[in-house]
Amino acid sequence: MTTWVYRRPVTATRFLAVLMVVAGAVLIVAPTLAYDPGPAPDTFEAIERRIWWGGLLGLGAAVLAYRPATWPIALGWLVFWVVSGFLVARLVGLVLDGADDLRQWGWVAAETALVAAASWFVGYWRRRSPSNASSDSAV
Repeated sequence: MTTWVYRRPVTATRFLAVLMVVAGAVLIVAPTLAYDPGPAPDTFEAIERRIWWGGLLGLGAAVLAYRPATWPIALGWLVFWVVSGFLVARLVGLVLDGADDLRQWGWVAAETALVAAASWFVGYWRRRSPSNASSDSAV
């Protein structure tokens, strides 16, 4: 039995989204490739330099995963992916720069809660409008 897999065509938008994901991942690991403001005064500041690149990664992932949907579902997925990018960048920073700052762990908890809330929000809206359930999945 042959299984047909639908592959979306490579468009300029998808290409730029992949470029955003790759650039975000590289700059999370080495943020000084984009700019070098000098040595970070403390661990918190060193980790914070990585966070915005996580946003770039998350935004690229959101564009890659986007499917036409109602605005609440699209907004929920956008929050999910961008905050997930922030969370990935923060966790990489904790591994590479050190995990001795409790403020960073507070941000990890807050971002994890926000990702969980966005997931619940998307699930709620998908259940509320069953006609969109098949066309709005981001994964």
